[in-house]
Amino acid sequence: MKKKLALMLLFLMLSGCKKGPLAFMPQDRVVVAEEEYVDFTIGMVTSSTSALYDNTFNAIAWDGVVQYVNRYPKTKVQRCIPKTSQKEDLKKVVEELLIIKSDLILGLGEEFTDIFSSMAKDYPEVAFILLSSGGLQDDSGNLVTIDFQDQQSAFLAGVVAALNSETEKVGFIGGKSTDIIQRNCFAYEAGIGYANDTFGTKVLFAEPVFADSFEDPAQGKNLAKKMYQDGADVIFACAGITGKGVMEVAQNLQEQKKNVWLIGVDGDLYEDGKGLDNRSCVLTSAIKKMDVVIYEILEDYARGRFPGGQYFLRTLNDHGVGLPDKNKNFDEKTKILVGETETMIKDGTLVIPFQLDELKAFAESFQH
Repeated sequence: MKKKLALMLLFLMLSGCKKGPLAFMPQDRVVVAEEEYVDFTIGMVTSSTSALYDNTFNAIAWDGVVQYVNRYPKTKVQRCIPKTSQKEDLKKVVEELLIIKSDLILGLGEEFTDIFSSMAKDYPEVAFILLSSGGLQDDSGNLVTIDFQDQQSAFLAGVVAALNSETEKVGFIGGKSTDIIQRNCFAYEAGIGYANDTFGTKVLFAEPVFADSFEDPAQGKNLAKKMYQDGADVIFACAGITGKGVMEVAQNLQEQKKNVWLIGVDGDLYEDGKGLDNRSCVLTSAIKKMDVVIYEILEDYARGRFPGGQYFLRTLNDHGVGLPDKNKNFDEKTKILVGETETMIKDGTLVIPFQLDELKAFAESFQH
């Protein structure tokens, strides 16, 4: 690592990379002790062309990088956004980060699985981190893959939906039908079935729909309008920016005094869900704390503890996933029953499968 660099954050610009607004100003930075010099270059790539503006997956990951650079201002960061989500464009942004000699490259999403697995072998001097890899376990000494047990928080979201549905019909809107989105869908369905069996609810899970895009709020709006019109009163949206369209419909319906809800994903979307009446349409959110995980792995790298070749699966037990600590739209019954369910998952009494085929079978086991 270089020893002497300016205290300003350096955004290295390339033809295929986009510069966002400066997230950290000098007055916001922490003065770091001499013995805590941390000086390396972080590269971050996303599979989404909208990148950091969805308030969910990408934005939360970026916040982890922001927190780290605020703490260690000698660290440099370059984020690269692809022109399209096609594999050749995803590979190109990774190559650009290699050209500028990034010490560590962080990839977001299973779309980078093959690319990172191949490039880690070709560039052994570079540290690669892949979040939400879809289950990639690669023994390359410079590649770390981290997944999240999304199914645990999605299952709890299903329990919440069943306990709060007045129409006894709830729905799911996904972006693209990837393994991760399907995992959320099956786990949500299983949570609904579990609530029906355990807590006496009688809620129907409507046929899930997919927008085939994480960046089409207009399509999200159309799908949500139809789903609410067809009788669903709670929708779990796992759709990136597409989910903003779903949220807009829920906000509008609430302002019309319709008792409908949205369940968010990745981050706590309660504040985002507030409409003109200052009431939030967000019942809860199935979150994963990527910002915390990213900060931790960057710290490990800086301290010479980079766990190359290892695979990590973050869970409810290590606070990698879950529901928000505060859910202002929960009634007392929901708080108690969801709390009991979460405890059972944590102590192993209730096991939510991770593998997609097992999770699908688990969801189907509640159908009568």
